[in-house]
Amino acid sequence: MTKNKKRFTGLLLTAAFALTLSACGGSGYTTTNEAAATESSSSSSGSGTAVIGIVNPPTTLNPINPNDTASTQAISIMNDSLMVVNDKLEFEPRLAESIETEDNQTFTVHLQDKAVWNDGTDFTSKDVEYTLGMIAAPAVTTNINLSFIEGLNDSGKLDEGQAAISGFAAVDDKTFTIKTKYPVEITYFNDNFSGKVRFLPQHVLKDTAPADLDTSPYMQNPTVSIGQFSFVKFAKDQYVQYKANESYYLGAPKLAELYVKILTAPNMVAQLQTGEVDANMDRTGLIPVEDFEKVSNMTNVTSSFSPISTPVSVMFNVQKMTDPKVRQALEMAVNRPQIVDKLLKGNGEIVDNMLPSTHPFYDSSVEPYAYDPDAAKKLLQEAGWDFSQVIHFSIPVGNKVREQASELVAADWKAIGLQVEIQKFDFPTLLQKLVSNDYEVGVVTIPYTADPSSVFNYFTPSSAMNFTGIDDPELTGLIEQGAKETDTAARKEAYNQVQQYFHENVPQFAMYVDNLMSAQSNSLKGKVGPDMLNNVYLWEKTE
Repeated sequence: MTKNKKRFTGLLLTAAFALTLSACGGSGYTTTNEAAATESSSSSSGSGTAVIGIVNPPTTLNPINPNDTASTQAISIMNDSLMVVNDKLEFEPRLAESIETEDNQTFTVHLQDKAVWNDGTDFTSKDVEYTLGMIAAPAVTTNINLSFIEGLNDSGKLDEGQAAISGFAAVDDKTFTIKTKYPVEITYFNDNFSGKVRFLPQHVLKDTAPADLDTSPYMQNPTVSIGQFSFVKFAKDQYVQYKANESYYLGAPKLAELYVKILTAPNMVAQLQTGEVDANMDRTGLIPVEDFEKVSNMTNVTSSFSPISTPVSVMFNVQKMTDPKVRQALEMAVNRPQIVDKLLKGNGEIVDNMLPSTHPFYDSSVEPYAYDPDAAKKLLQEAGWDFSQVIHFSIPVGNKVREQASELVAADWKAIGLQVEIQKFDFPTLLQKLVSNDYEVGVVTIPYTADPSSVFNYFTPSSAMNFTGIDDPELTGLIEQGAKETDTAARKEAYNQVQQYFHENVPQFAMYVDNLMSAQSNSLKGKVGPDMLNNVYLWEKTE
């Protein structure tokens, strides 16, 4: 577990899940390891097959460039990170046996002695060095930004002429150090590095040029991995198939096979009832609100609600929607209580911006704008808004509640005289529009993480995922101040100011926060919910 000789001992720091952007739809691709696909799973010491239902399909299996939550989840089944987060919001060791620091700037990571790739090759500091080198290579596409590590620029890349990351040092095969540019709280380090980075096999890819990594055969058939299960097949819009990793360093899985099955939400609910699906995936296997009662009454299924949830955001391209008063007015015009009470049937909450009320850095003193259509219309008039101007509202398909909520938002805007055109996109298309700032107003979910800097960094000019296009030195300075503080109280004050900035300038606002239902077949022994993928190697199926 994480250790800090300055009294950071055990699992003492709260954390939430280090996840990437939550997909709201999209399409996968087909890639198959034919040899693995035809190999009999009877070679596994485990037995039985478990099926996890998912609504949002993965878009990639690239460990260092997962574009969405579904992809991150699919990758995490077959590739471990150094640390994981449990449902008590605590870090637990995975590939790292321990992490320690004396000055909050140089972190020593001790790898698990028994950690091996599924082909039997030792997992060592060389794999870490290779992976970080690829992430830092300018020619490699990745959404992981490690700019806080010494030797990397603000984009998390090596400058021209640099060949190695000065902040990385291998002590031996199972020990390495990371030096940051400035002291950081250990939660920041774990959230931005230990729980985020998944690794590439150096012995497989060492001859691959950075420019060729994205299109390498490995990215289509990642058969060498270091997780609980090994990749077998990815069938577009159908499933991802895995087999037990007999070499798993924490013990061979008790299951022989695992499937992540891609379904529509109604079909997933139906297959929970028939037993064809054993559990729904947290966040990306959403059970529709209208089916909550049906699922809770199933005799073959046990259901519960997750204590952790994520705001669904309305994002503004501030380069096109330039006036904060206009953005404030658009927030005030939305009847969010109606969304929570009627659409979510009370299973949700209203917050002001990027953090839900369960987050330890949530500032409860910042109250969301109340629903006031008259005040909103007046504010628009004061701002000189042209009511004949059309607002193009880009929303993702795939999550019916999110679509319906977005349509209610558009209706509220029309009710005060605004012209609104809804544009629906699959997630990969919408993501590209958000990244390139080719939109006016959009809907997206950015899951909050243990460290608030991870989510607020989306609103800095150096971020490749700066969807709003915002470039305000005041905001950037506050976010950087929060990242560099090592005192928790001082960090909280900095992030309180960030939340106040969001309230006043409204680069985005939270449409709603919904409570998510988890369902589990009674024939499946194992934990489901927010941290369900941490311990799938311990799952068992009974008849």
